[in-house]
Amino acid sequence: MDIFNMRLTTYILLLIGTLAFVPDILIAQSFTIGDKVPDIKASHVINSDNSELSFSDYKGKMIILDFWGTGCTACIKAFPKIDSLQEEFKDKIQIIAINQESKDSTLKFLQKHKRIKLPKIPFITQDTLISKLFPHKFVPHHVWIDSSNRVRFITNDNNTSKENLARYFENQLAQLKSKKDVIDFDNSKLIVAEGNGRWANKAIYYSSLLHGLPGLQAGGGLIKPNHFRRNGSIVDLLKIAFTNNGDEELIDLNFESPLAIDLQVKDKFQYVIPADLQKREYWWENYGYFYEVMVPMERSKDIFKFMQQELMRYFNLDVSVKKRKMKCLALVKLDPKKKIKNNVNSFNDSVEYNRYNIPLKLFPSYLTRELNWNRSSYFPPIINYTGTTEDSLDIKISTEAIEKRATLDQLRKELRKCNLDLVERECLTNVLVIKEME
Repeated sequence: MDIFNMRLTTYILLLIGTLAFVPDILIAQSFTIGDKVPDIKASHVINSDNSELSFSDYKGKMIILDFWGTGCTACIKAFPKIDSLQEEFKDKIQIIAINQESKDSTLKFLQKHKRIKLPKIPFITQDTLISKLFPHKFVPHHVWIDSSNRVRFITNDNNTSKENLARYFENQLAQLKSKKDVIDFDNSKLIVAEGNGRWANKAIYYSSLLHGLPGLQAGGGLIKPNHFRRNGSIVDLLKIAFTNNGDEELIDLNFESPLAIDLQVKDKFQYVIPADLQKREYWWENYGYFYEVMVPMERSKDIFKFMQQELMRYFNLDVSVKKRKMKCLALVKLDPKKKIKNNVNSFNDSVEYNRYNIPLKLFPSYLTRELNWNRSSYFPPIINYTGTTEDSLDIKISTEAIEKRATLDQLRKELRKCNLDLVERECLTNVLVIKEME
């Protein structure tokens, strides 16, 4: 065997020999309730006759570890209580205070704050081991280790009380509420993203506004009565927020026509999805938005009011609904004495705009949106003048009627089969006014 291999073999044997004498405690990651704790030795002890201690020094007693810090006011305020408990149960318990600060800095702190009276218990300073064996993030943090060296409780300091100790020694204390700090919490992450979304089910109220997500189409709506999300333009989001504001007097709001929106802003391009497809990609990256809000279920009726407030605050806008006279298309009954009919079986077109059981109060908005989709010149809003909002309608509108919308002749022909028609009128209607704040 050459010299190199001999040396290598020697080093390996030495390493194996060294590991054989490493205490199990140094290999263990942490202890939890029910685990047996080996004899732990500590140095840098103050407030004691000895500068070192071992858990075995307190054989036959329960050991209560009190993790604290000089910056913890609650820990220091509890010192009198700790002193009292140690005195009352001195034959049965030993409380040991532990911090991770250096011995020097701890002594300097105590010297500076001479009014702090330490309880008559040993204090382990500059701890590097025990805190790792009983990991925690916040102090005070208490660990009860029974006389057989098993971890009984890991709990808050308020549970270390005269009453609980008395019950424990009378065998009447089966459990205490456990203290479970989130050790791996990542403060650099949004709360909804932290821990791979582990807190999502605890959300009571939540909202977010992101730049438009490119992999999603424009659109969205209510996921549940208390949960809304949508990908779209600023105007699109505001239209929905103010159309669904819960006011009965505004139940027929129809902002689907751009003519019903008064956009008082410097750059209108930022507010509306462009009709020019060549500009869409750039627009989505810079001016598209994804908005989401969730409110408590009992506040579901107010979800769009929350949305209004948040959008106005974020975009620094003053948004209101105003009554104005303007030309509109009135949806009327052909024969006021007859009922509105369905036209589901009135034609068979390969591509149709279908709506089944659509409430009549929503139909004008739907029709206005279809007529104005992807156009550079716009139709006025359609307003319900049928005299009813309670009826619902099963209706199919052919592709031809939408594509030949310039004259509305084909559309009116198909509406007449339902006892409906569109006529031009001067209306006092609602306009959504969007104004940039100074």
